[in-house]
Amino acid sequence: MSILYVFNPEHDLSLANGSPFFNAPLSAQQFAKDCSYLLSWMFDDGYVWVGKKEVGYGSLENVCSEELSSLAIDKIVPWGWNAMLVNTLQKLGVESALLPTAEQQNIIKTLSHRQTAIDALKWIKTQIPLDVELPSFITNTSEAEVFFENVANRNAVYKMPWSGSGKGIKYCVDTLTENDLKWLENVVVKQGGVVGERYYDVVQNFAMEFCVTDKVEFVGYSLFDTQNGSYKSSALVSDAVVVERLSKWLAVDVLQQSKAAIIRYFSECLSQKYEGYFGVDMFVYSDGNDYKLHPMVEVNFRLTMGVVACKIRERLLDNDNMNMYVYYNKSTEKLKEYCANLQQNNPLIRSENGKIKLGYFSLTPIRNQTHYHIYLL
Repeated sequence: MSILYVFNPEHDLSLANGSPFFNAPLSAQQFAKDCSYLLSWMFDDGYVWVGKKEVGYGSLENVCSEELSSLAIDKIVPWGWNAMLVNTLQKLGVESALLPTAEQQNIIKTLSHRQTAIDALKWIKTQIPLDVELPSFITNTSEAEVFFENVANRNAVYKMPWSGSGKGIKYCVDTLTENDLKWLENVVVKQGGVVGERYYDVVQNFAMEFCVTDKVEFVGYSLFDTQNGSYKSSALVSDAVVVERLSKWLAVDVLQQSKAAIIRYFSECLSQKYEGYFGVDMFVYSDGNDYKLHPMVEVNFRLTMGVVACKIRERLLDNDNMNMYVYYNKSTEKLKEYCANLQQNNPLIRSENGKIKLGYFSLTPIRNQTHYHIYLL
């Protein structure tokens, strides 16, 4: 089967907007342009859609926009499906049979609403003893104020129903300011409501990654770090190492029970509705002198950096010594200097089998006007 892979990291923003004519923020467009080669490291054959062809990146053939209409492909696998991507591909001459219908797009958008995570958590709590509280879906600012007055320590987190990349989240402590209330009202008007949650003292973020074909299958664990709510890095380690690290805080059987419950729930929930990857974000949090699991922070019905980490570790690495980083610099020259120093100080070392053992390895090319870079170290 010949597959076209598409890196469209603006997917969450496009999904939230809903319009086929959505114009993503320039930062999201830049990220997509600079890192379009990322998916080329994850799969054995097919094509990756890039803005400019480059030699030596990944195992997939590079194709530009003008080539898409004449490309012989059987399937398209994007970062995520949304109305904007469908409209863009249609304009570039891609056959409609390769694109999701309006009904299928609506299913993906509905599943991507935070209510899906709330419903899943509610069910999981009937299967596993958990202290984590159910978030509340709030439909006006009065409800938001009541929620805030009742939340533990007057420390709340409000989230847009559709959002991504650390955006669409508002932390409120001690009081709701006028700016907070304006933000809440705007979200309610645009997205029909807002999700309210208590604040958790997060110790470690991680995720479980899954793939849906005729059944829901576990792909692997993802151990990641964020900065200001946005993805920063992943530890490219085996599932066994992730479980070992998490066992400092959690009983291993809690992780196993959570994984089994998620598979059972989504096997029913997604039947005949969705095919592809999805990731469940989780975290370990501190509760007094104890550590506990939040097994369902959000669900992403798309490819994720966690899936990327799992695939790259499996395909490229020889051990558990590497991390994957996303780096940004508004100055291309400073970015080039930063990466040149990494390369000089961390020469690449491969094992006898050709896989990476140590050192710096570039996953995305650095050209003039590049501002985002993804690499291994």
